[in-house]
Amino acid sequence: MISDFIFRRDGNILHADEHRDEQTGLFLMRVEFDPAGMNVGLEELSAEFVAIAERYQMQWRLASGERRPRMAILVSQYDHCLADLLYRHQAGEFDCDIPLVISNHPNSETLARFYGAEFVHIPLTSETKQEAERRQIERERVELPVSADRCRMLAAEVADPAATIQGGIAVQYFLPVPAARHADALLRR
Repeated sequence: MISDFIFRRDGNILHADEHRDEQTGLFLMRVEFDPAGMNVGLEELSAEFVAIAERYQMQWRLASGERRPRMAILVSQYDHCLADLLYRHQAGEFDCDIPLVISNHPNSETLARFYGAEFVHIPLTSETKQEAERRQIERERVELPVSADRCRMLAAEVADPAATIQGGIAVQYFLPVPAARHADALLRR
């Protein structure tokens, strides 16, 4: 139905990915298409899709791929993965902006600022962690929060979406709507 919707408007699908998340019971889909030949603009396309989305109770978002996603890196005491992420971003391996590094320890501030990211130190407890991270991510309009700690995942309520970087390899744990489009597009290798 989604591919037919795009086809009937002269769109060209470049990439489609879908899966079912057993833990949440969600069906997740990401479709990237070239709108160059379409007979409608993106705003009109979005308005036309509302009927389909309502019929199937979809949570969805249509966004231009020309805009780079805003990624925040959340790091704890050990900053080796943070250093790798920031270096690889500077080298052009990540197609995103990294305006923010959030940590519950102050030791990564120099590294974050060296790479041009704002550093925010938020002392956390298990009771305040989820809400403090969420507030900062919303304040900075971050679309892709990434945990740079080896064995730490963001709280599901904060992670929309979240990835954990382990030894420089992105392992995607959550791809919920609306930001699933960023997880695949982030790595340009």
